[in-house]
Amino acid sequence: MGKQFESPARFVNNFARVADLVFKIPHADNGWGNYVAIRPEDIRISCKSISKSADNVFNGTVTNIFDKGIYSDIRLDVSGIAFKSILSSSSLYRMNLAEGETVCVAFASEHVHMM
Repeated sequence: MGKQFESPARFVNNFARVADLVFKIPHADNGWGNYVAIRPEDIRISCKSISKSADNVFNGTVTNIFDKGIYSDIRLDVSGIAFKSILSSSSLYRMNLAEGETVCVAFASEHVHMM
């Protein structure tokens, strides 16, 4: 599984780099040693391709699925970085997700929080 909260982000203009993953951020920020966070409810998962018009779209692998009753915590690995998303039970059932499956992972730049 990917590293979570272990790699500092480097900000260059409107992009952040965490390890080998580069993604768009909401505004320009230059520096090193900061971190980023994206809330699980802001990370979209799809078994099909997500429109490239979304700010940040990557392929990822489902590493774990934790059933919480009416929703599930979905753990993902995207280029060695750990992500967490939340899906309703009905969405999980409809998508028929399984651990080890490759999915599209997307999030809007405005959902990236820089710390």
